[in-house]
Amino acid sequence: MQRMGPTEVRVRVLAAWLVALSLVALWLAFEAPLRAETAESVDALDRKMGEHWQKKRYAEVIAIASKLFRRTADPRLLANIGRCYDLMRRDIQALAYYERYLRLEKEGSRLAVVRARVAAIRERLAKTMRRLTIESTPTGAALWLDGRRLSGATTPHTLWVRLGQHIVEARLPGYRPDRRSLTVVSGPPLTLALTLEKRHELRGMLRVTSHSIGSRVLIDGRSIGITPLPPVSLAPRRYRLELRPPKGPAQVQWVEILPGKTTVVTLAAPTVRPRQRRMTPMRLAAWISLGLGGALLATGLGLHLDGWRINKNADNWVRALNGSQQLTEQRYREYSARFDKSHDRLRMAVGFYSAGAALVLTSVVLFIVESQRGSARERLGHFRLSPEVSGNRLSLYGRMVF
Repeated sequence: MQRMGPTEVRVRVLAAWLVALSLVALWLAFEAPLRAETAESVDALDRKMGEHWQKKRYAEVIAIASKLFRRTADPRLLANIGRCYDLMRRDIQALAYYERYLRLEKEGSRLAVVRARVAAIRERLAKTMRRLTIESTPTGAALWLDGRRLSGATTPHTLWVRLGQHIVEARLPGYRPDRRSLTVVSGPPLTLALTLEKRHELRGMLRVTSHSIGSRVLIDGRSIGITPLPPVSLAPRRYRLELRPPKGPAQVQWVEILPGKTTVVTLAAPTVRPRQRRMTPMRLAAWISLGLGGALLATGLGLHLDGWRINKNADNWVRALNGSQQLTEQRYREYSARFDKSHDRLRMAVGFYSAGAALVLTSVVLFIVESQRGSARERLGHFRLSPEVSGNRLSLYGRMVF
């Protein structure tokens, strides 16, 4: 590993400080307005939810309460959603949200009321349905009920099913499906235990031949050996086969392994091509910093011009009012609002200027460091050392290219 000199270390530390300063400038420009906007939106949603509740628009209340719960994680919103479903006579959905609320809320004035509603809904559902818990070994199996996929449901899973005949099926990749037929009658909660058996598939064989001896063979990114390679046993499916020779580019192709059959893949010796210069991570970072810096400077210029325009219009407006002796206190406040708006634009422009200048300067520093490192690599690349063995004598041969 090549050690960095003191100059290069100082340059990298300076570049890191400049990037940090640009991030701080962006935070100062936007951090405060974002907080106010988030708090205001939550309060507005809360007021809107109350208005819909007064008008008995329960579907709208459910949508707003779900959005608020994702932001605030307040368990009381789950009780509100359950109550809306309860009033809409959608018992299964109401019961699900009531039970979620009871799992999260340990104390509060609503607990007794919600427990009473849960008991009433369960009693009502028990007349035409029964609570069924489906378990499987192993867990995590997808579920089908009467030929329809239960969206997002995996074992263990609890649901309410209507009385009568039903077919339950559990599926898990690598296992044989377990399908059961059951008759549901009235009664206490029912548990159905399913057992999934491991699927034993007939494997296939892969034989890789290559004219390039000593090449590394990889299957789906995992090394399986060096050529020449004995046949490899694989599960039947499609694989990504990669050959990495000692010299030259890697070869990649897709192979299909069939059960009980041997797939033979022959890879020709790769053609060694001249090595092309690729963009280094440092040069890529320099270009990205330059592009972002230019974009931030352009944005700052736009905000600066917009603030200057607003300020100029406000000055012209107040001069016209002074000439006509119509400058009242209300119009003075309007002028102050315009002036504050232009000042906000200019303050944001300063933040963008600072961040953009820092990124542009960072890109310049990265370009300079990369050019110096590239020159050093090219100078080292002109000198070659190679060992030579002649009989019992070992020598070192050096070659300098000018």
